[in-house]
Amino acid sequence: MDDNRFAAAPPVEVQDCIAACTELERISEDCAAACLRLDGDDDVTDCFLADLDCVEVCAATNRLLGWRSRTDGPTTQAMLQACREAASVSIAACERMLRDRPDWHSCVPAAHRAFAACTALLAAYEPDAV
Repeated sequence: MDDNRFAAAPPVEVQDCIAACTELERISEDCAAACLRLDGDDDVTDCFLADLDCVEVCAATNRLLGWRSRTDGPTTQAMLQACREAASVSIAACERMLRDRPDWHSCVPAAHRAFAACTALLAAYEPDAV
């Protein structure tokens, strides 16, 4: 594999991704805590587990992005893909929660922002891969 194709991403895209993942991590922690206070049907359980995945994947993505002077390479791309997947699963789970609980404070907007930020950062690395 030619690692020269992984140019350093523009700092603004890295910072946007870190900010979006930090927000989703925080909101997912709050959402998981709220799920614990509800009667546990399948939707609540799915939302709770999706929230926990977001917390862990976002935290790991932020650590990886934060400690590198160059955020490039296949490991970073894999984490960004994992973060997008966790955000997608969270979006679906939270939208199901909203069907029966219109007052539910959803993590959907934060998950959309994290998905978009990870997509933008992936595109900065390799536009054809996204």
